[in-house]
Formats: sequence, C-alpha cells, structure tokens
Amino acid sequence: MTHADGMNKGHLVKVCADTTCKIHFGDREQEEKQRLQGKVEKAAANRKAKETLAFRHRLLADVLKRVKPHFGTEELRMVAQFVLRSLSHDLTCRLAKRHGLQNPKDANDWQMAEKARTLYKKADAAALAVLIFEAMLISPAGSATVNKDDDPLTDAAILYKVDAKALRTAIGKAEKAKAQNIPIKVAVTGGSLAEVTLTNADGKPVKKFINVAEAMPGSAAYDQTQIDKYYVPDLNDDFVPPASVPVKAYVDGGFARK
Repeated sequence: MTHADGMNKGHLVKVCADTTCKIHFGDREQEEKQRLQGKVEKAAANRKAKETLAFRHRLLADVLKRVKPHFGTEELRMVAQFVLRSLSHDLTCRLAKRHGLQNPKDANDWQMAEKARTLYKKADAAALAVLIFEAMLISPAGSATVNKDDDPLTDAAILYKVDAKALRTAIGKAEKAKAQNIPIKVAVTGGSLAEVTLTNADGKPVKKFINVAEAMPGSAAYDQTQIDKYYVPDLNDDFVPPASVPVKAYVDGGFARK
C-alpha cells in the first residue's frame, strides 16, 4: 500500500507489485519480449556480418594468390574501373575534358563525369594501361606546387625516360611565343624533345627577329654620310629624322626652327 496523490490525496490505496501480473504489467511484459527479441536478432545479424567479413577476407586472400605478374585485359579493366570510381567529381570532369566528352553547348554538363567513369568498358589492354596511369596522374598534373621528392608524375616521367628538362624548355618557349601572338609548333618523338620550330598560320617558319627597315620603309639607321638626305633645315633639333609625315605637319606641331 502507498499514499495516493491527486484526487485521492491523503488516502491509502492498494498497488499491484507483481511484475508478472498481466493486468497491471501487461505492457511491460510485451516490451521485455520485444527487447529480448531485438537482442537476439542483433546478435544474429552481428554473427552473420562477422561470418561475411571473414569469408570476404579469405576470398581476397585466395584471389591474391592467383594474381598473375602481368595483368591481362580483364584484370586491367577491373583496375581501371576501381581507379575511375575513386576519382573525385572534379578530377573526373578533368579526365572527361581530356577525352573530349564535354558538351560544348553546356559547360556544366553533369553527364560528363559519368561518361568518363565508363571509359574502361570498351578500351583494349593498351588503352586500359594508359587510362589507369592517366587517372592516377591527373591530380598531380593539375597542381603547380608539388614536392619533387613525392610526386607521382615526376616518378612516372623518370620511369618512362621522358626528358622533363627539355620539355619544360619547350613549354617556356611556347608560352613566350603565345604572349607575342606567335603560333608555336613542338615536335616530340620517342618521349624526348626532337625539335622546336615557330610557324605562322600558313605553317611557314617565322624568324625570331625581323628587319624593321623592311617592315617600316624609311626607318633604317643612317650615318654622317647620309645626313644631307635626311636633314630638314626648317625643323628644329627636336625633330628626329627621317620624316614620316609632310614637313608642314611638323611645323604645325611646333617643330619649326626659330
């Protein structure tokens, strides 16, 4: 018995203390059954997950025992699939652009990345090997600040004997020519720089220097023996021959000798 509260405050009331009572503790019994059932199910699920993980790790070990030193086409395809799926969205878009998969009419083509992730499906063994390296190296290739001692792209260049120094020189010349609006053609063979030639829009070689006298008639330098040819008595010492406009224009401009 206990003291009641509320409307029955001040009175003694009987309370059922039997936890097995279905009338007063019916909900508690049902909750306990559900708790025990959940505990059993969770234990079973954990046991199944543990068994699955053990199986998959054993499966991985058996697969690794059968891996050949040299991958075949289908093995390379699996590696390429994994590498492509591991790329971030930004890197996948870069890869897509390198393969011409972007929509020229839509710069934000969301399907571009998905197209790049399926490049492995139709590629042969040679293309798959290149694709794997491209996917691995596309991130360091897009970084201007790298640690030379820990740069996969540099390691790959050394591995395949690419003349990075000559290539950097060629790129420097290309950028300089680009700044001067001169198209440049770089020929590379066998992984090393073969030649660098400047060409115009017609494919003809362009000289590094031009003769200003030929481009601007009358601008050639002259010496004392030719002074009579270029000297203009009506103009003052501020005038720099040869005259490129009529003398009257220089006079009107304030170059008249006083």
